[in-house]
Amino acid sequence: MTTGFSVVTSQYYGAEDEAGVKVSVTNGTIMGLLFGILMTILSLAVLPALLTAMNTPADIYDSALSYIRILCGGTIAIIFYNLFSAYLRAIGNSTIPLFFLILSALLNIGLDLLLIIAFHMGVAGAALATVVSQGVSAVLCAIYIYAKVDVLRPGLSDWKIVPACAKKQLYIGIPMSLETGITASGTVIQQAAVNVYGTVPLTGYTASYKVIMLMNQGQMALGQTMASYCGQNFGAGKYGRIVKGTRSAMLVNLVYSLATMGIGELFLVDLVKLFFDSGSSIAEFLPSAQLTHHLIAPFYTFLGAIMIYRNCIQGCGYSLQAMVMGMSELAARVICSLISIRIGSFALAVGADPAAFVVASVLGWAVYRVLVVRKAKQELNRSFEA
Repeated sequence: MTTGFSVVTSQYYGAEDEAGVKVSVTNGTIMGLLFGILMTILSLAVLPALLTAMNTPADIYDSALSYIRILCGGTIAIIFYNLFSAYLRAIGNSTIPLFFLILSALLNIGLDLLLIIAFHMGVAGAALATVVSQGVSAVLCAIYIYAKVDVLRPGLSDWKIVPACAKKQLYIGIPMSLETGITASGTVIQQAAVNVYGTVPLTGYTASYKVIMLMNQGQMALGQTMASYCGQNFGAGKYGRIVKGTRSAMLVNLVYSLATMGIGELFLVDLVKLFFDSGSSIAEFLPSAQLTHHLIAPFYTFLGAIMIYRNCIQGCGYSLQAMVMGMSELAARVICSLISIRIGSFALAVGADPAAFVVASVLGWAVYRVLVVRKAKQELNRSFEA
């Protein structure tokens, strides 16, 4: 949702409407606070029932509940870190968000070592480290914006909800959040299917998936970049630049996917070891970890395509239309997960990811062609006629 709010900011910025930029900042900040409070209350209320529904193994249930409760309790910190970073990217400043992201990561690592090793807080310490590090980064982003970025710094008179702007932000932000929620729901169902096979396969899968998520950070950043890039050019009416930028992003995605797949293949065992106690044996977890990587890594390019097409479509204001991608991901994961439980196939439970990647990326390409490329061709025809 915060990305959706900042898409409106980037559109105003592309249209050179400074007043609109400031209004979008205040509206997004106020609504971010309100939604953050609501999400915190709701998430804390449903967590026990959700973990039970996910077939969470009894021997890790208490740790899982403790970890997620702390993360959900820190929802507002996470929201504002993402919101303020998105505002900066919306005006083309990706350097400062990267700096604060690195700072957040280093602080997170330091707090992990302090809280887990020195204070023996276990998974609760890991969750608290995440919330505190993102909260600190959110505060630093806010200070930087106030001190250095005039266009994002509203005056006292701007601190009010402007219905027209709020409606536009909610029109983009709510479908984006629903789509993310729909996608996450599919992941939850897939996780429930994986949990059925016990702690050992689950542990190997989880460790390998953390490596996969680490490898995919570049593609996530590429998607965030496309949201701001396309929003700015959409606001300026430059559809041809959107198409050109999307092609370049897809090329970057291809190279990046091949590189990370190769790195994962060569160093998977060493990377998986990072998520276990030093000196502990991981032999029993390796088969499921390796299977997870071998099934998912060849489809990195499709995952990157989802990030690019989804954010491009949403950056142009077509959030409702982009929801078809989330629905397709959900359907693919649910079908594979249910069949996996029925026939007892751990590989099929893991394979729900690549199935979702392929289906959603193909649909995203189709929606992109219909909504964005068509406008670019119309723009080109008008320029020829002129």
